[in-house]
Amino acid sequence: MTEIKDITSLNAEIRRLEAAVRFKEQQLRSHITGFREKLQPRNFFSATYEKITGEPPPPQGKGFAAKTIKTGLSLWLSKILFKTEEKVEQKVYDAVDTAFDKLKAFLTRRKDA
Repeated sequence: MTEIKDITSLNAEIRRLEAAVRFKEQQLRSHITGFREKLQPRNFFSATYEKITGEPPPPQGKGFAAKTIKTGLSLWLSKILFKTEEKVEQKVYDAVDTAFDKLKAFLTRRKDA
């Protein structure tokens, strides 16, 4: 803010503030327009799809529904396989631990005998 000494500087400061207000109004309108655009169902779906899959959504038109369903199924199957893999991995670790425990017990008995 500048120091106002006379009517000329007051008028200059008023014009500067009015220009700043117009600029802020334009920015606000731009943000609101962008926000409205993001809330449209098409854009909302695209952003959600990209966030979940990590890739851009398929182009709308022929085959759009099929590609979307295929992607959803592949995500679902990969989740199931990952859970199954964890269960199998845990069973393998348990089996190896049990085998080593039995081997250790056997060697301890042989050593004591």
